[in-house]
Amino acid sequence: MVVTGLFVMLISGSDKPAHARTAVNRIYKLITATPADTQSIAGETHHLATFEGITYAFDQKAGALFRITPQEGSRQIISNLRNHFQDMPASLQIDSSGIYFFSPNQKKVFRYSLDGGQPDLLPTGQLPYTRAARLADSLYFIHMYDTATQKAHFKLADFRNGGRLISNLYDFPHTDDGGLASDGQITTAGNQLPAAFLQYHNSEVLLWDTSGFRTFQTIDRTPATNTIIKSGNSWSISSKTIFINLEAAIDSQYLYVLSNAASGNEATITPEIDVYNLASGAYSGSLKLPPYGGAQVRHIAVDNGILYTSHKQHIIAYKLNYP
Repeated sequence: MVVTGLFVMLISGSDKPAHARTAVNRIYKLITATPADTQSIAGETHHLATFEGITYAFDQKAGALFRITPQEGSRQIISNLRNHFQDMPASLQIDSSGIYFFSPNQKKVFRYSLDGGQPDLLPTGQLPYTRAARLADSLYFIHMYDTATQKAHFKLADFRNGGRLISNLYDFPHTDDGGLASDGQITTAGNQLPAAFLQYHNSEVLLWDTSGFRTFQTIDRTPATNTIIKSGNSWSISSKTIFINLEAAIDSQYLYVLSNAASGNEATITPEIDVYNLASGAYSGSLKLPPYGGAQVRHIAVDNGILYTSHKQHIIAYKLNYP
């Protein structure tokens, strides 16, 4: 039996997860970011995505999705999301085929057109998942937990016709935790490879690209700690759990990690963005971006050399400068 819907760990802009400390001294001069544009929405960003120069911000409290362009500013394109979602969707993904919201607790994927409207529903009840991201040709990366083996797995799946598993990509360490310890975020560049799975609670990154499936470590080597509380057949996160990584974005060359681990050489504890070369997994530098409107960076997205950061209702676009 595979369990899902037990651990969609989501942190809104108002949440303040405890910070970790790392002995790593980050390097800030290798990659720089120049502010290029500032926009805002009539609410608070809980999911951020971008596709072909257009930014999308989801406000869970209002149940609204905003589309943001430099020419038009922000415009609400979907306003009735509360009619569809029983709780916070796990993730948001945009590609040429539409806008995808993943709702594992409801065992569904919601697809909207790029202009909004009513969604198409893709039931996944026969193949439950906890995290997912769409690739081309109706294939999906999924993170799922098997209660029989007490293991979390990373798999390639097809959700059509009730769903089928295509291949097993990775088995997480055996632990009776409902998969909570390996919870994280799957990020892709649109619906294309490479794809990465960033774990919230430890430094291992799982990467799949055209050369195959591999792993590498972030500069913060904080080990995974099991701070999961079990009660009967359910699991929950302990209040002592540390979030090492908050979010990630990816393009064809780099992985961008919004880290919650403060540098040993920095007195101020704020989220920082660490950048990794996908070909080698090597650390390429860090960005320490200032707060805006009194709010720290909470969500990130990247598209065509532009990094987008959300600070509650504000969204900043930065032109990235590489060495």
